[in-house]
Amino acid sequence: MKSISSFERLINSLKWKREGIIDKLRFESPYEYPWNDDEKGLHLMIYQSKSIAKTVWDSSIVLSKYFQKEFNQGKAIGLKALEIGCGCGLPGIVLALLGSNVVLTDLEETLEITRRNITVNALDENAKALEYKWGENSDHLGGPFDIIFATDTMYIIEEATALWNSIKSLSHPNTIIYFAYGRNRGAEDEFRSIVSEDFIVEELQDEQLDYIYQCEDVTVIKLTKKASEGKRKGRFEDSSKEKKKR
Repeated sequence: MKSISSFERLINSLKWKREGIIDKLRFESPYEYPWNDDEKGLHLMIYQSKSIAKTVWDSSIVLSKYFQKEFNQGKAIGLKALEIGCGCGLPGIVLALLGSNVVLTDLEETLEITRRNITVNALDENAKALEYKWGENSDHLGGPFDIIFATDTMYIIEEATALWNSIKSLSHPNTIIYFAYGRNRGAEDEFRSIVSEDFIVEELQDEQLDYIYQCEDVTVIKLTKKASEGKRKGRFEDSSKEKKKR
């Protein structure tokens, strides 16, 4: 795997990072997400609005490019995926284009632009936007899901428990969970403390992310469920029996 220096990462990120650009590009003009390095190739059109909940953040670009790399060659086809706090919906739209059946969730006042982005990218058949508030009943979402993900949701400590309870209720034992977040991460320590009781937390390394679309101030973590005590005990007993046979 190709490693990358801090200098290379900085130079690469200048080509795509959005924080710090003028407001018209940051909030008003549609963001054109490049599917590949060919300028004339496929671009997803992501509409935005002048609101921090309705703009494309760097973390969503990093996670989207990771999905393209991780779920290539048809690996995402048919998977059930859920985006929590979707905003404009870029990562969910990318997974839908890769073949997953995606539910994108947020508060109702945000979903108008999410639905527009789903429709303009011709993904109404396998992507839908539904209202959902963390901690509330989630039966209407149709879980459990194979993949659950969120970007920039670790900024309010008081909401960490509600967020995690929602995700647990919508997952099954093999669900893979991804979080990507930038500098606004005030609840990171609290959240990691909560999830580490039941899940293995893996911080993705540079070589696992897209070579171009990564930066110093965006972290991506992957969560997988720990084996239950019963399963661990069962595996230990099976192993002991096998040793005795030998």
